[in-house]
Amino acid sequence: MKLIMPIVIILVYIDSLAADTQTRAYEAIATDSVHQSRYVGKGVNMVAASLQAINRCEAAHTPQKCEITRIGSTAIATAQEIKANIGPNTPLMMWQNKNRRSQISIVGSVHSLKATLLPLPDPIDQAFEQSSHVVVETNVLQADDGSTSRAWLVDQLTLAPEQSLRSMLNDRNFEQLQKILRNTGLKFETLDRLKPAFAATNIVNARLDAFGFSRKWGMEQQFLERADFRTIVSLETTKQQITLLAQTAMEIQLRILSESLVSDTELESMVTSLVSAWWHGDDVAIENSFQDDSENSEAYENFQRNLLDKRNFQMADKIIELLDVPGHYFVLIGAAHLIGSNSIINILQERGITLQRVANDGSIQLNENLMSKEKYES
Repeated sequence: MKLIMPIVIILVYIDSLAADTQTRAYEAIATDSVHQSRYVGKGVNMVAASLQAINRCEAAHTPQKCEITRIGSTAIATAQEIKANIGPNTPLMMWQNKNRRSQISIVGSVHSLKATLLPLPDPIDQAFEQSSHVVVETNVLQADDGSTSRAWLVDQLTLAPEQSLRSMLNDRNFEQLQKILRNTGLKFETLDRLKPAFAATNIVNARLDAFGFSRKWGMEQQFLERADFRTIVSLETTKQQITLLAQTAMEIQLRILSESLVSDTELESMVTSLVSAWWHGDDVAIENSFQDDSENSEAYENFQRNLLDKRNFQMADKIIELLDVPGHYFVLIGAAHLIGSNSIINILQERGITLQRVANDGSIQLNENLMSKEKYES
């Protein structure tokens, strides 16, 4: 399970996907995190059942108190469980430099969260409040950044006319896909025309929605909606991110799709473990969720290099350019880009920008393990 989580950080959504209507009833449970009141939702699929349960809970409480705790037979970890054992000295996924005329706060983001996981730790919110610029991978509030056309999108997202997703799947994976389509309400007729990586992205996003993890509560959405007078800077374009997936080797795309078809229990465990690792500042756990040391194929190495390393150097270059202009920059980048030997943090440090890690109470952590002896090449 080393490919699907980095893919989810791309956050590609395809508007044409629609839900099938099903006669089977699905059940979800939302719980008020304060009083532990339970609200049952039922629907034609998991997403509909989850939405009904949350709506019933939020009719009696605020969104920040309501969360999905069960979908079908799968238990969903609560925010309290995810954040268990966090102390004042727990390191955040946050680094700062206050020694330049241009101050910078770099925060590793989680693109989809539960409302009950908010608010974020105070040091992150304080850095945002003091900022003059909000820097993100792409502006998720901007539906069209002008980098793509409809014709180009169709060409990049879809398979060649003679190809189909069904023809690429073995019987076992096709059975898994059919079950998930029934559970989520996604239409096979639309997915069948998509390249495997884009089909996987839609599948996982729909399943995360059912679990109660939504990008509307994600860090980019939350901070961009509060940007107000701040200048918003995008480090990448929509075209760059879509091209990355569209040009990934087909054998890797099929592995990504296969990993998107795991059981609800396995996907829930994977997602909540990753989010918990973020809250606990556990770099090793985050890196392990993205890297597969047992995999050494050329296609896999190229995928990792293009998804993380190459983009890290490019984004680091743009961050350095920004710092030539005075201001306080609040930089929000997927957490995967801030850990590992070729992380953006290490690249910036190698290029002379001293960064200090911030703890949950706002104190500064020692910079252990930030620098690698490896020579960076852009």
